[in-house]
Amino acid sequence: MQSILFVMSTTRNTIPVITKYELAALLSERAAEIADEQPITIQNPGTTNPVEIARLEFKAGKSPKKVKRVWPDGTVEIWALSELQVI
Repeated sequence: MQSILFVMSTTRNTIPVITKYELAALLSERAAEIADEQPITIQNPGTTNPVEIARLEFKAGKSPKKVKRVWPDGTVEIWALSELQVI
């Protein structure tokens, strides 16, 4: 069995860019949570659509989700969405 090694934020191997696939997965996961009546992190979103609320949270940098990147050797990098850029 492989052991899991968590990498400190100063020694990460990947660049601080979120892929469109990671973003889509995280937004859909967060939208499902909002639809299941989890608390939202922004004030007065102006809509009741969970997908739009998830997008607004992401744009405001207040999304509670994190990106977990696993390398083949078992190394795990965890990025907060506020640390990542969208290209």
